[in-house]
Amino acid sequence: MAAGILKVAPARLRYFVSKSLRLQREQIEFREQLLDRFESNVWDAMESEDCVRRDTMTRYVGSNLAHSRGWGAKAASLSLKTPAGNFTVRWADGTEIGVSTPDNDEIIEGEVIKDAG
Repeated sequence: MAAGILKVAPARLRYFVSKSLRLQREQIEFREQLLDRFESNVWDAMESEDCVRRDTMTRYVGSNLAHSRGWGAKAASLSLKTPAGNFTVRWADGTEIGVSTPDNDEIIEGEVIKDAG
């Protein structure tokens, strides 16, 4: 955006900024102000009377910002190798659930096992 206003190539502007401590400090300050606005908007949405807005922000925070507490897609990993390969789910606490084999026939707590017959 700034490069367009100044009518210079973005790479040239980035190079110019990288050579100026004053401009680097300005850039850092701008990013901090942007993050302050972001946090303000997050709080507004989380406390909104509009349940759709509140739920949408809750999902965003849960999936993107709450990994350290075990929430979100980044909190666990899933690996599949087929056919008849390894299947592993690793949760945030490091617990793994794997494919049952004759030598590893553990039942997971709460697992429902139905008889094939």
